Amino acid sequence: MQVVAVNTLKAKLSQYLNALQENDEPIYITKRGKIIACLQRSDPKSIKASIENELAGTLLYYKDPTEPVGEEDWEALSDHS
Repeated sequence: MQVVAVNTLKAKLSQYLNALQENDEPIYITKRGKIIACLQRSDPKSIKASIENELAGTLLYYKDPTEPVGEEDWEALSDHS
């Protein structure tokens, strides 16, 4: 487990990112002696899958996408009070 103060991390960010890439060990970031965050490598495939899952079912279908959208089609313009 690697622990580093936020000020030190800020000053040497490139070095810590290189170390993270090489040994895959998370870096715990502290502020005033308390851990406030964890920096770790991510898997681009899992990030993509997560985003796809989050967006699933949110796409609207328009029969004729080249036609302009009318004001009545915009939820933001309707009064939800």
